[in-house]
Amino acid sequence: MNESAPEGVRYQPRQNRFETLEEGLDALVLGEIDGFVVAPDVLGDVLNSYPTLQVANTLRDEDEKGFVMGTNQIGQDVFSRIIWGTRIALIVGLSSAVVSLVIGVPLGLISGFTGGPLDRVLTVIMDSLYSFPGLILAIAIAAVLAPASETSLFQLLSSISQPTSGLCAAKPLA
Repeated sequence: MNESAPEGVRYQPRQNRFETLEEGLDALVLGEIDGFVVAPDVLGDVLNSYPTLQVANTLRDEDEKGFVMGTNQIGQDVFSRIIWGTRIALIVGLSSAVVSLVIGVPLGLISGFTGGPLDRVLTVIMDSLYSFPGLILAIAIAAVLAPASETSLFQLLSSISQPTSGLCAAKPLA
């Protein structure tokens, strides 16, 4: 909400859609809208037929480039929205790598170096985890644990980090 707007007036982007430049400028002259954003090269000589209007300010200089990937229909930068949207995927990917390193590598190394009964127990546990598809394992964990965002992250990380301990256990044995 805009603090400078009169009481009860709510500014929203693009309440009315104008099919032509002239329709938008006519609405601006009649006071139906408070402002109008248009590229200077599109405006051209059309502004001469509206003597009461003037260009208040430019959004960017002539030599500046616009948005890298353009904008959506309400003027938001598409590139920055893509970057903002991928933050969850990056968190999940990096978290699964960290969990694999923190849990899988030590388990595999301990199993591989000690051998004996501990190696057999950990091998049976990991083989049983490998036998389940990751998605079904995540669904089973979700059924057992209470639904929460930490639980969802744990399910995803546990299904992704399964192979690490087996690979680390195999390396010392070789």
